Amino acid sequence: MGRGTGQKGGLLAADYLSSQFTAIGLKNPAGLNSYHQNVPLHELRVLRDSKIEFYSEVDTIKPSFNSDFLIHKSGTNSSILKPTRLVFAGFGIIAPEFDFNDYRNINVQNKIVIILSGEPKSDDESFFNGKISTKYSQIDIKRQIALSMGARACIIIPNDDDFSDEYWEYLKNEYNSSEISLAYSPSEILTVIINPKIAKRIFEAESISYDSLSVNYRKNKLKSFELKTEMTFKGLFKDRSFTSSNIIGYIEGSDNKLRDSYLIITAHYDHLGVSKTISGDSIYNGLLDNSMGVAAVLELARIISLMETKPKRSIIFMLTTAEEKGLLGSIHYVTNPVFPLYKTIANINIDGIAFIDNFKSVVGIGANLSELGEYLDISCNDMGLYIENFPQEFTEIESFNRSDQIVFASAGVPSVMTMDGTDYKNISRSSALELLFNYMTNYYHSPFDDLNLLINYDAAFQHIEFLLQYILTVSNAEKEPEWSKWSNYYYERIKLRNEKR
Repeated sequence: MGRGTGQKGGLLAADYLSSQFTAIGLKNPAGLNSYHQNVPLHELRVLRDSKIEFYSEVDTIKPSFNSDFLIHKSGTNSSILKPTRLVFAGFGIIAPEFDFNDYRNINVQNKIVIILSGEPKSDDESFFNGKISTKYSQIDIKRQIALSMGARACIIIPNDDDFSDEYWEYLKNEYNSSEISLAYSPSEILTVIINPKIAKRIFEAESISYDSLSVNYRKNKLKSFELKTEMTFKGLFKDRSFTSSNIIGYIEGSDNKLRDSYLIITAHYDHLGVSKTISGDSIYNGLLDNSMGVAAVLELARIISLMETKPKRSIIFMLTTAEEKGLLGSIHYVTNPVFPLYKTIANINIDGIAFIDNFKSVVGIGANLSELGEYLDISCNDMGLYIENFPQEFTEIESFNRSDQIVFASAGVPSVMTMDGTDYKNISRSSALELLFNYMTNYYHSPFDDLNLLINYDAAFQHIEFLLQYILTVSNAEKEPEWSKWSNYYYERIKLRNEKR
């Protein structure tokens, strides 16, 4: 049945994992029942008969669901039946700590903001320098800012530089299932992703073309402005509320002083469950994403629990729910931490395990943002490995932002995820990348990510051995890792400690 959040398979998986924590002998945190941290959730399905229409002096645009627009977030009260004016709000960013405000010269109260994805780029060393994306590039941050400014809805235009028909097909698959959100989350506003071809039609009624708008605003040469176009949205929905669980256990540290600080190891156990049928199969098994990661956590917990002398710091093992639905399990945890976040020295997240071949190099996703990179270097030296720069074929920031480590980072906890590098013992780099691209294209988030995949279990074993070494290095260190001062998360750590959250 897969492990869909809110589906029977997900519930069975949670109960099984808690039984494994019991068998290993992990301590049950105070206040939790059988390692379960209940996460209240709300599910909303936007029905395909939902409609958006745009009205201008030159055109009435009726985009098609899926082909022309996708719903990122909505709510049963998000319908907009009266034509409502659009306002172009740049990147939809307010960053007071850097004196940046896309909303400075406009009023969006009860209007609809239409904004560009990502963030501005510049050639100097200013905040938005294009080298390291900030949290303000995330859609949910843009949505929250729009909501705080009183907007009725938020429309996102994907970056032309990254857009393609293949990318749109990928987005369609990602948004195929129902929305799930934390039941207690703030009021949602309608958030729509539109195909750039629709954006171009919208701006035909304006004095500036979409192509000129996109180029000039991204270069900080244009201010926000109100459009002549209005929009309506007739939403049809089906919803329900339910509870899912993070599974949390821990091993107490051996050092009298350091045991009151914590290293948290995470891996998400949820996947897509039963979903869209592909080639006759509708069960999304999620072997690499992330059954193997969860199995690694269980094995690491078992090994450490058997050590005669435990690590100096306490180690939390958390298997998160609803990662595939927007990192909701980890968001709930940092909002309701079982252990104080200001005493949580780091997060090592495991989302996937090596499966191609034994490796000579390691990639630390996000390791360069904090001193976790130095501990990674120590662990690599101990294991006869080296740190490889993030492969140029992929985007490091996008990878860092896509799993639970970004939630802990945003809360101020230094975070990292490791993966095998592209320097392998028995196959060439090009052959390995071909295998990886094949997985991402034909198996990732499909029913075929299962035990029929060709898995090199020696490589998986090596990865777990390395993770064990890394965990022990960090948990036994006298000095807890700090964010690099140039990191966007440096000040979040200071706030965390000052507020003692």
